[in-house]
Amino acid sequence: MHSHSHAAYGHSYARRGQRGFRRPFPLVNVQEDNQRITLEVIAPGRKKENFRIEVKGRTLTVASDLEARLPGSYRAAEFKLVPFERSFRLIAEYDTDRIEARYTDGVLYVTLPKKEADPEQPVKVIEVG
Repeated sequence: MHSHSHAAYGHSYARRGQRGFRRPFPLVNVQEDNQRITLEVIAPGRKKENFRIEVKGRTLTVASDLEARLPGSYRAAEFKLVPFERSFRLIAEYDTDRIEARYTDGVLYVTLPKKEADPEQPVKVIEVG
């Protein structure tokens, strides 16, 4: 994945914050080891059915179309459930047939296993004609 070292954050941003900067939404942590990379997407108040996760080419997309009003009447409301979509450019080889996702305690975990390394190929020398 690509962004600094992991993923290119794109496509979905929250509305402009103070001083005009835009921040990615929802916030995502990325963990990586030798066998896998795991995205931790913070998305409270949803159900596992509210998520759509797709891989197309070298792009992983995580989305939720859920938009809901909070029940009751509020004097002030600083958050609400809004739809989102985040895309990540895959720069390493992942086994897309074995991607797993789980939703626990308001966090969506998307795990992409890395493909087994191909056995080292012998050096092929190309003659210039």
